[in-house]
Amino acid sequence: MSRVAVYGAGAVGGYLAWQFARAGHAVSVIARGAQLAAIRADGITLDVHDRPAESVAVAATDAPRTLGAQDMVIVTLKHPGLAGAVDGLAHLAAAGTPFVFATNGIPWWMEPGLDLLDPGGRLAGAIAPALRVGCIVKASIEVTTPGVVSMDTPSARFIVGPASPDAEDAAGAAFALFEQASIRTTFEPDLRPAVWDKLLLNLGFGLPAAILGLPVGACASQPDMQPLLKELLDEIRAIARAGGVATTIADDVLRDAAILSSPHLPSLLQDLRRGRPAEIDALVAAPLLIARRAGIAVPALERLGALVTAKARALGSYEGSAGHG
Repeated sequence: MSRVAVYGAGAVGGYLAWQFARAGHAVSVIARGAQLAAIRADGITLDVHDRPAESVAVAATDAPRTLGAQDMVIVTLKHPGLAGAVDGLAHLAAAGTPFVFATNGIPWWMEPGLDLLDPGGRLAGAIAPALRVGCIVKASIEVTTPGVVSMDTPSARFIVGPASPDAEDAAGAAFALFEQASIRTTFEPDLRPAVWDKLLLNLGFGLPAAILGLPVGACASQPDMQPLLKELLDEIRAIARAGGVATTIADDVLRDAAILSSPHLPSLLQDLRRGRPAEIDALVAAPLLIARRAGIAVPALERLGALVTAKARALGSYEGSAGHG
């Protein structure tokens, strides 16, 4: 039995905490507000379509310093919450503890020195390179009510790998724990293609859907949207290529029946609707900055980025500039 802490018990964090607890590990979650109260009272409930809901008990706190050293720490906070977690993460570390970062957009560890993603280099200073593990999440999960994590299908998949050249051992240890907990996980020694593949979908389909306030399928299936979506996908591929990364998602994704009929609300739209801090910096501003530094023209991403940034500011979900004046 390993001690596993999940920092941020939202949708993805709640799902992972449920899986590790059900596998017999000593799981603690760091949460706040109604989510914390519900987990303390009733545990975490996983509700998968066509399956009976099942609850598991986990320890829950808003004070990570009370938990002590852990065998693995999984950070599922969205990017706006990372800076505020640095001090708490330090209380969870032991010698060799892997820190698994499951975040959207451009992760802080992939662009070292980019202050937009890691202001003041605080995360880089707190987590030793040999302990940094990246994690790409491929799942449609949401918190439907406090303490309840819901999925339409049991098809959640995770990609784990080293977030620095020195972190192969830590990534291998994390991967072994994920597998032991029956979590569908793939190990990739180079996570950059997976990061850009996910970003291709998040921006190519999720960004227009977030602006329009529509499910992914309702947006992508509109014939008038197809040329814009293709332009956006081409631009994101170009940014990835400038960094030496070839994405694996081809243009036929624009005809993918699963995407064209998807009822999924992108996480960015969910945050905007609920008044939560939006991941504008990691999802939009960072790719734009990388494109500008590489001298790549990305007019579609510039315009759509400006629109979603303005929407997020107007709704109180973003206070930055995202590089748009």
